[in-house]
Amino acid sequence: TGAGSNTDRTGFLAYYSTGNKQNGSGTPTSYGASFTTNDVIGVALDLDGGNLTFYKNGVSQGVAFTGLAGKQLAASVGNGTGAAFDGMP
Repeated sequence: TGAGSNTDRTGFLAYYSTGNKQNGSGTPTSYGASFTTNDVIGVALDLDGGNLTFYKNGVSQGVAFTGLAGKQLAASVGNGTGAAFDGMP
């Protein structure tokens, strides 16, 4: 699924501990394996292809989001409780 418009600064792309993913205010959908304490989650952003992929313990969970080429993006890290470091200005 694609991301929001280039000027949408309130959208987000998420991979939750339940294994679901979510794009902006959309409904979470099934995506990959669930994760918990001591799992290592990685993220790969292909700016040329416009794809974002998450990894659990070094194993790709598949392409989570497409259509990101040319979009304004910022990094954010959260723990699922609403507390997060947000790289957006």
